Amino acid sequence: MKVRVQVKGAVNDAVKRLLAFEIQLGPFAVAQLRVLAEIVDQTGALPTVPPRMFVTDTLGNPFVEEEWLPTMYKAIGESRRAANKIKREEPITVVIGNPRTRRRLRGRGGWVEGEDKGSRSPHR
Repeated sequence: MKVRVQVKGAVNDAVKRLLAFEIQLGPFAVAQLRVLAEIVDQTGALPTVPPRMFVTDTLGNPFVEEEWLPTMYKAIGESRRAANKIKREEPITVVIGNPRTRRRLRGRGGWVEGEDKGSRSPHR
């Protein structure tokens, strides 16, 4: 029983540090369900704080206000604004990406690759 309590505490601490950005709604929903299922499997309960997972363009410039989205996409717009605030204000230590798209996306990184003038890129 004591081990389960320690695991639960460690998992909940890790969830507080987890950030996830995904631009496609389908893969986002699958990832969110899998993360929550794994947390429940490891701890026997939902996390004390929900994981910070957002529908947004990971490489999108957080210093540029998002374009207008119709009312039906309000939740996605709010997710992008919240993600941009995190990208602007919080240090991100580890980034895990899809290596299959790496070459295809080269040059689209904008602020991450330091190409956007007037925006500071994250520390490497």
